[in-house]
Amino acid sequence: MLSTPAGSVALAKFWTQHFPSVRLARTEGDDMPRYFFHIETQDFRFSDPDGQDLVSLNAAHEYALRLIDKTTQLVGLPKDVRWTVNICDPVGESVLVVMFPVYSPGWFGGPLSGHSSVALT
Repeated sequence: MLSTPAGSVALAKFWTQHFPSVRLARTEGDDMPRYFFHIETQDFRFSDPDGQDLVSLNAAHEYALRLIDKTTQLVGLPKDVRWTVNICDPVGESVLVVMFPVYSPGWFGGPLSGHSSVALT
């Protein structure tokens, strides 16, 4: 059984509010692909049961980037855990994995842990 990280209830609520399933009207013969956006860590998966109809994998990538942006606004940048958006097709095959950025104190003027400061001239 996978453990649930802190903030997952808030994440689930946020997902439901900001990424409701948008089912586009389909016409006969319409072959617009459906993509599913699963937020994952090594020990956790927040599954997207509904997916989104999008015109291309490029559009799915852009959607994942917006999802990451909105998610990090809610819960902040992941610390010590690698979060990803695993974009899957309707049969569950992964077609693209997009990584969340990771918080690092070095981004804000401090040295990265395990690295010495080096003056650039």
